[in-house]
Amino acid sequence: MVETATKAIATGRINPIDPHAFAIMLVGTMDILIWQWLASEGKMDIEAISYQVRQILQTGVTPKAIL
Repeated sequence: MVETATKAIATGRINPIDPHAFAIMLVGTMDILIWQWLASEGKMDIEAISYQVRQILQTGVTPKAIL
């Protein structure tokens, strides 16, 4: 995961961030989503949640007006 993040940074696909911290965040997010989905006995809409996580990763959480 760290190597993938490092390559993405090197090619400009993601902003220059700490690849180790990014990898930990991604693995932690996936881990908790899987546990939540299992606990919900498959009732949680994992595709909708996955989409939202991708949106957050792509756009961030800070409104553009604040930047």
